[in-house]
Amino acid sequence: MMRSCVALLLGASLSASAWAQSKPPLFDISVEAVVITAGPYGEFWDLKIDQQANARVEVWWRNWPPGNMEGSFLLNTDDVEKIAVVAEKADFFALPAKMHPRGVMSLHAPDFRLQMMVRGRSHKVELYQPNQVEDRAQVDRFMTVWNAVFDLLPSRLRPTVK
Repeated sequence: MMRSCVALLLGASLSASAWAQSKPPLFDISVEAVVITAGPYGEFWDLKIDQQANARVEVWWRNWPPGNMEGSFLLNTDDVEKIAVVAEKADFFALPAKMHPRGVMSLHAPDFRLQMMVRGRSHKVELYQPNQVEDRAQVDRFMTVWNAVFDLLPSRLRPTVK
């Protein structure tokens, strides 16, 4: 009797796990946001939001003391939908794939990467050293979407970029 209960519980657990992995997407939005705050001396942040409103953030510190942290969050689906609205209003999908200042070698400055998939459209934008990029309007549009993405997380989980 005990073995059949254990087998039944194990089978139910495996079925629930398989069901969770095969759930259809809640919506047609996914995001990956990466920032390296100061080249090899800064922090490395990686935030992924999937089509089930699951967010996973990983942070690595390269300075002293070196270390890393990671966490997962279940986001409010209405809030995730708002990212798509912000991206549309900011015309994110029309931004150039790379926005870098002229004649500057990527090394010690902030380096942002934002990839979004919204309703079948996908776009990735790299922004290096935003304070020196000439087209301020494009930088502002990018940062509007960037901030909307990180606004979904608890306020203490936000990269500090100067």
